[in-house]
Amino acid sequence: MNGRHENPQTPIRSSSQRQKSGSVEMLETRLERLSLVCRALWSLLAEKTDLTEEQLINRMNQIDLQDGVADGRLKKQADNCPRCGRLISPRHASCMFCGSGKAVSTAFDLV
Repeated sequence: MNGRHENPQTPIRSSSQRQKSGSVEMLETRLERLSLVCRALWSLLAEKTDLTEEQLINRMNQIDLQDGVADGRLKKQADNCPRCGRLISPRHASCMFCGSGKAVSTAFDLV
């Protein structure tokens, strides 16, 4: 054997597989951090106000329905470009036709 892989049962991972694995790990870490921030914010709100878990869950359900589907997720919608009026994909930060950035109306538009 060439010394690189002593065990023939060990799969050889391509660079794209390693890159995807790293991307997944990065997303998992980001999700864990966002979850921690959400829990911290909720604990502060519950402590400092009269808000209840029931009210939080009701609001989550209301926001969940904003995209038209009660699926526990809030799917970003395509926006119209403020300059040329064409649709900008939720995956893009700017219009692929004229280069204008998306309009920002809330802090969540920046996420």
